[in-house]
Amino acid sequence: MEPVECRSVIRFLYLKGRTPQETFDEMKETYGDNAPSYDLVKHWHREFKHGRKSVETAPRPGRPTSAIDEASVHQVESAILEDRRIIIRQIAQDVMTSTGSVETIIHDDLHMHKVSARWIPRLLTPFQKRERVECSRMNLEMCQEDESKFFKRLITQDKTWVHHYDPETKAQSMQ
Repeated sequence: MEPVECRSVIRFLYLKGRTPQETFDEMKETYGDNAPSYDLVKHWHREFKHGRKSVETAPRPGRPTSAIDEASVHQVESAILEDRRIIIRQIAQDVMTSTGSVETIIHDDLHMHKVSARWIPRLLTPFQKRERVECSRMNLEMCQEDESKFFKRLITQDKTWVHHYDPETKAQSMQ
């Protein structure tokens, strides 16, 4: 039974002049195990007696359930793209949020992780995907032209990272 439906039935029976016990008994008879507890029926009878008209959940004042919103995600992303060596504490100060929220944004929303003191995307960008397709096409064409010559030049290894650029050493990236 949905909470709004439950409150509606309680309000209806309250307006008909039923007591909390009568309301509870009638709901228990109708809904069986899905009926609300007697304490809940008493609570809503009291609310309606004190003038409450709505059966909807009232908005609660206070802090939001999460500090992460679209604006903070955008601020964190722009801070990282501006300086890929920026540290989480600095981002948290700039965005004025906690370091835990910044970590959540970076890992869950932006899908980035830190490599050699730089924040990089975990997924390939569209440009990187196109580059891989082009490289594969060129290799396929070279293989089709002269297969024996192609395989003589081919070097294979297991679990090796091949970069199209010289990655910085940790000492260089710490500067």
